[in-house]
Amino acid sequence: VLAQMTAAGAEASKDPQGAIGAFDAISGDAAIDPLLRDTARLRAALLRVDIPGEQQKGEAALTALSAAGGPYRRVAALALGALAIERKDYDDASKQFDLVLGDPEASPDERQAASRWLGLIASNRSPAAAK
Repeated sequence: VLAQMTAAGAEASKDPQGAIGAFDAISGDAAIDPLLRDTARLRAALLRVDIPGEQQKGEAALTALSAAGGPYRRVAALALGALAIERKDYDDASKQFDLVLGDPEASPDERQAASRWLGLIASNRSPAAAK
């Protein structure tokens, strides 16, 4: 399985759709450890959000991965926050980053990333929106 995931990761820059297919195959195989399936699901979602026509599916997968207790919830929330910033939906972005900051299991790096994103949001809000 690790070799398949490594090959799919290497393929991602040349053939993102092929890599997504490989990650989807891994994530859909019930015989594979759930953590590895979630890893494959995350990798596919992160590729999808950069492909026209696949963004919604990628965002939906990230939303599912961000569920409480999920092993990749903080990574998914950071990605969802970045996507919200791209849409200029600063309220949703703030919500995602606040989830990371409020997670007692968040690493210092995850907390720092969320704080930096929140600083970016604060600097991009108009004075009227900040009130």
